[in-house]
Amino acid sequence: MKNFISTAIGAVAIAFILPQATQAQANLSVPEIAQQAQEFTVKIEPPSGEWGSGVIVGQNGNTYYVLTASHVVSEVIIGEELFLQAFDGEKYHEYKIDVAKRELLPNNLDLALIQFNSDRQYASVVISAYSYPLYEHRDYQNNTAQDAQDSQQVFISGWPLDIDAWQACQSQQPAKFCQQPVFSAGTLFDNSATAISQPSIANPKGNFGGYELIYTNLTYPGMSGGAVLDTQGRLIGIHGRADGRKIGREDEIMSRYLDEVGKDELPIKIGLSLGLPIASFLASPSGAAISSYLEVEDSAPPTIALTDWDSLAAPQLVTDQNNPYHWIEKGNRLWRVGEPAMARGSFDRAIALQEDLYLAWFAKGFTLGFDRQYDKALEACDRAVELNVAPNNVKYESYRCQAGALQQLNRPEEALTALNRAMEIVAEIDSSNPNPADTMLAGELNFALGKYDLALQSLDSAVTMRQTQKLSDSALLYNNRALVKLQLGQLDSALADVEQAIATNVNFAPAYRNQGLILETMERNDESLIAYNRALELDPNDYNTWTNKGFTLYKLQRIDEAKQAFKQALEINPSYQPALDNLEAIE
Repeated sequence: MKNFISTAIGAVAIAFILPQATQAQANLSVPEIAQQAQEFTVKIEPPSGEWGSGVIVGQNGNTYYVLTASHVVSEVIIGEELFLQAFDGEKYHEYKIDVAKRELLPNNLDLALIQFNSDRQYASVVISAYSYPLYEHRDYQNNTAQDAQDSQQVFISGWPLDIDAWQACQSQQPAKFCQQPVFSAGTLFDNSATAISQPSIANPKGNFGGYELIYTNLTYPGMSGGAVLDTQGRLIGIHGRADGRKIGREDEIMSRYLDEVGKDELPIKIGLSLGLPIASFLASPSGAAISSYLEVEDSAPPTIALTDWDSLAAPQLVTDQNNPYHWIEKGNRLWRVGEPAMARGSFDRAIALQEDLYLAWFAKGFTLGFDRQYDKALEACDRAVELNVAPNNVKYESYRCQAGALQQLNRPEEALTALNRAMEIVAEIDSSNPNPADTMLAGELNFALGKYDLALQSLDSAVTMRQTQKLSDSALLYNNRALVKLQLGQLDSALADVEQAIATNVNFAPAYRNQGLILETMERNDESLIAYNRALELDPNDYNTWTNKGFTLYKLQRIDEAKQAFKQALEINPSYQPALDNLEAIE
């Protein structure tokens, strides 16, 4: 037996969803979820005429409580009329809302609670407090990452401003009587705001924050404040904004189409949609005040198979197949509903029509990354960087796309160069409002390069940015900073950070894994083993944790159990070198 074995140290990065246990429960079909969503999704009409959406979350007698995005109602002053349209069978009824009772949530969160009175019965949404494990284990030293296996579908319900795009009438009635809330399908992508997404320059009016929930669903203006629902139709967040841009007459190809349809611009939604997790509301004073009127569950949702994506897809706005934007729009719809290969075919059709179209290359690179074809994604992102001569707020996304592909290819130095360029662009636009997600990624990339002092500087800056912007604590951020401090020998401070991560999210498995690692380094091996066991309860497929648990068992002279831990790691990942080396060292 060799006389030396080692732990496997890795960082954690947000990426895709890991397998989740499902509950034995009466599952709803997609049409049933859509029907329920119509009943608790409301339209909120401020005096500006640019409406938003809201969700009925609770009822107390004749008083109904509606959760929405702050930027929908923040500019309405007392004395102005604010109306709400609630779904009631085939009819819509307007109620004047008491603006004086409007509550804008603290800490800069883009959430608001309003109320209305009615003697009619309306449905309230069930709230899910389930904590989604949206992370990917990444071990830079051994160049491994734990792959996602299952993805979690989500739905968005809201009232789009673009009535023409969503006309559903079968008769000639006025549009306001024909329109229904849009029900959009997609995939939950991230819950720590670290996915590729446009920075704070794209934030909605009022510069509100708290956007931690990211998903692929296609959304439109007017849907802000609408419901983000799981596969049981339970509320997991409030929708607020989306990546994308409006293409106007400055684009010659689009200009010809705009002349045909009599419009001045057309929204092209390449990117992701963003919302605020319902946990932010539940933890707020407003949520606590009406907690007895809320129905909250915490079970894991089922994963369902969607076989009729087309029925949930938005109609094409650009119908001319000789227009590359037709294919960009088509591909954009396809990748969001789990068809990345078909989406790439559409983007290739757009490129065939106009090879130097920046947006087609960016969309192709973004989609390839989503499909984990990182080599090809990098090629497309590189081409997007070459072609991008747009204003800086658009250049950001091409460099960020490039950085993401390079990170996944374990080329951290090049990734950091691209990321720094993206961060420079944000600073040029608004140096007072940096993007903490980018700074978090810079810390991770410096960690991968072994530049631990620089990594710590970046993560310290990210903590300060989030506090300045009044964002809630991030379990991921404190967890990764603890890992950097461990490398720097700052054990007490590292342990404090990982304990802060656990306090922020008691179900965040990587924090328990790193807690075990820190405690083992401090020779507190019995406590280390407790931490590893908790991590494995939450994430039994983490081969890194099994390997580290084996090391702690070895130190406790529990040799047979140590062997079993290493073997368990190898059952999950047969080529994981630290587990192979450690098992060989024991035998």
